[in-house]
Amino acid sequence: MGPASPPTQLGTGTRGYRIAFGLAVYNGEQFLGESVRALLSQTYPHFHLIISDNHSDDSTEEIARKLAASDARITYVRNDRNLGLIGNWRMAYQTAEKVLGELDYFAFAADHDLWHERWLEILLEIMESNPTAIMAHPKYRAIDVDGKLLDTKTPQFETKGLSRPDRAKAVATRLKRPGTAFHGLWRAQYLGLAQILPWCTAPDRYLMMRLALEGDYIFEPQELFFRRFPDKPPEDEIGTNDQEYVRYMDRQRDYLFGGNPPFHSHFPIFAHAGRLIVELSMDPRKWLHGKGHLGILMALRYVRWRRRYATLDFLAFINRVALRRSNWPLR
Repeated sequence: MGPASPPTQLGTGTRGYRIAFGLAVYNGEQFLGESVRALLSQTYPHFHLIISDNHSDDSTEEIARKLAASDARITYVRNDRNLGLIGNWRMAYQTAEKVLGELDYFAFAADHDLWHERWLEILLEIMESNPTAIMAHPKYRAIDVDGKLLDTKTPQFETKGLSRPDRAKAVATRLKRPGTAFHGLWRAQYLGLAQILPWCTAPDRYLMMRLALEGDYIFEPQELFFRRFPDKPPEDEIGTNDQEYVRYMDRQRDYLFGGNPPFHSHFPIFAHAGRLIVELSMDPRKWLHGKGHLGILMALRYVRWRRRYATLDFLAFINRVALRRSNWPLR
């Protein structure tokens, strides 16, 4: 990394905010340049962009280094090995803290999506106008490999104005397609409560559940985010049948953990519920602040709402074990 740039170029604007985008990339040569240019075109320019390369073996490194050389707001880092998507986003966050110090705001960015030029300006204003907000996210549109808009339904999720118990209920029973809301603007001080990004399957969903008791999620109705689905439309991403869901979760285990998925990754619903109970209901301080029981209630409601998928996870695991045993050599 070259010499330090002036503060306004490193993410600290005239109002003193330290803002970073953490862009996780792996073999992203096809869309990386387009995604970075969309971020650099923000009307609120005082931020820093971390490009964290997860040991790509295509031309990603060459592209990223050229982009970093063209704008002092970009820092490029390359991992010595594939850390998985969770580890790569954690690396992006940690690098941002090294560059900027303690962060005020952070956004998880992918190497193929696009952002409206006023994305940061509008969401930052929302966050500053709502001090109890944890994260703000806009309406999104799905785009295909060529950037053409797809005709899809847009889930909307907001907890502004709800009581703490109602926030817990909403996030456990109404949160659909969290991978889109997750790409909003986060108040960075709260991400540390969930290890930046939790080490579990469906970490976006668990992150939003884990932090729901801390404050509000705010939805902005303007279309400011364009999420690219190169292979299939979002309605089909999780799948319309049981087999598609199982394949989707298998793909998550492949890319989230760098080739070493933990055992609990096979049972995401029960793993989420268990973590909610441990992290929210087994800490005496949570009970003193009136939040301890909500972790248990959230976990129970979540398992009940997602019980079909929990059953599929269990059956898929049993099937994998049976297939593995059938391939064992006879002794």
